[in-house]
Amino acid sequence: GGHPVTAGERYILGAFLLIEDRVEHVRRLQNQGRAARGRGDLARARRLFKWALKLNPRCATCLKNWAEAITAQASGGPLSPALADAAEEKLRRSLALLPEDSDAWYSLGRVLSERGNREGAVEAYRRSLAITSDDADACFNLAVLVGDGGDASEEIALLRRALSAKPDHGQAWGNLGVALASAGDLDAAEEPFHNAVRFDPSAKNWINLARLHQAKGRAPQAKAAMAEAQALGGARQS
Repeated sequence: GGHPVTAGERYILGAFLLIEDRVEHVRRLQNQGRAARGRGDLARARRLFKWALKLNPRCATCLKNWAEAITAQASGGPLSPALADAAEEKLRRSLALLPEDSDAWYSLGRVLSERGNREGAVEAYRRSLAITSDDADACFNLAVLVGDGGDASEEIALLRRALSAKPDHGQAWGNLGVALASAGDLDAAEEPFHNAVRFDPSAKNWINLARLHQAKGRAPQAKAAMAEAQALGGARQS
C-alpha cells in the first residue's frame, strides 16, 4: 500500500543520508533555500532549511535562514503570533550555537520589535552593532527605538552612523532632519531634508521639506515642495 517515495522530504533525506559528505550537502541545501527565498518560494525555502538542519542539528545558519524565511512570509505585514514564536525560537537557538552572528542578532531585533518587546529589540540591535558596527540598517532601526524612547541625542548619533555606512539611506536622512528640527536646529536640518527627497522622494519627505521652508520664511520653495508631495498623494496644505 501507500505511494512510492519519489519526491519530498523523505526521498531527499534518505538519499543524502547515504552520502558521507554531509557538510557539502548542507551547504547545497542552504544555497537552494536562499535561492528559493529570493524567488519568493518561501514554503520551499523553509523545507530546504529544515532538511539541512536535520542533516546537521547544530547548524546555526540553518536555523537563522529558516527563521528569516518565516519572517519573510509576512510580506510587509505583521507576523502572526505563531509565526513570530517560531522565528524567535529559531533565532535564539541559532544564537546559542553562534553568539557572534550579527545578522542573527539583527533579525532577532526585528522580530522582537514587531512583537512590541522594545527592550529586547534594543538589546538585540546593540549586540548586533557590537559585532558589526557599520551595519546601516541596525543603526537605523536602533535609532528609531531610542528616539521613540526619548533619547534624541543617541538617535541623532545612530542616524549619522547609519549614513556614514550608507550615504544614500533616504529614510535615515529624513529621520535625521526630523530629529534635528525637533531639537530646534533648523539650519542643521536643512541638508538632511534635502538629501531625504533626493534619495527617498516620498510624500512625507517632501512635506517635511516644505515645512522647513515655511518655518524659514521661504514661501515659494515651501509651495513647490508641497506640490511635489501632493503629486505623490501627500496631504494638501490647509
